Amino acid sequence: CVLSTSAAPQWAPTRRDEGVGTAAGAPRIGVLVQGPAVKGLFRDAECLVWALARDPVRLNGRVPAALSVFFTSNYALLDMAVGAGLQCIQDQTRGRFCATADALPADASTIFREHMVAADTDVREWLKTLDVVVVFESTLRSFFGAAHKLGVRQKILVLNIDWTEPNALLALHAEVPGLQLWAKGNATLVAVASL
Repeated sequence: CVLSTSAAPQWAPTRRDEGVGTAAGAPRIGVLVQGPAVKGLFRDAECLVWALARDPVRLNGRVPAALSVFFTSNYALLDMAVGAGLQCIQDQTRGRFCATADALPADASTIFREHMVAADTDVREWLKTLDVVVVFESTLRSFFGAAHKLGVRQKILVLNIDWTEPNALLALHAEVPGLQLWAKGNATLVAVASL
């Protein structure tokens, strides 16, 4: 990945139902990412966003109509809040946790800066603006269920063998129509294919 030095966030939400067309049918893509920045899934998400923000290298490739990054400090708590249908939940160890975007730490990523969803944006409102959502490593059942109910056409889970729990993966795949599973590495592909 190459780092850029963009300053302020430039991404602004536009709901799918507001009639704003997309260039040549290009999708509106969102990436859900969890911190801290030292985690591999954070760096994987950076590489994906970096690639999607560049001119396509394939003959018929397209630049996304919109590209956004929703940062949360905790996947599991976000999934619990969405599953409970609540804006905020009370967690015994962390206190109050809301299903909204967190501010990205200043030194975490320069690649994400121009694509960041504004802090305090509700995750469900963000999902309403997307055609495609990508999540790394976690089987977020409530999140993917909400994405499906809110009309996200393509739901993608990028799997890592170290974080793939077979029963949770099978349950998620059965519950969420059209969920795509992308394998990160051959070992993950072999493990998922054997389920």
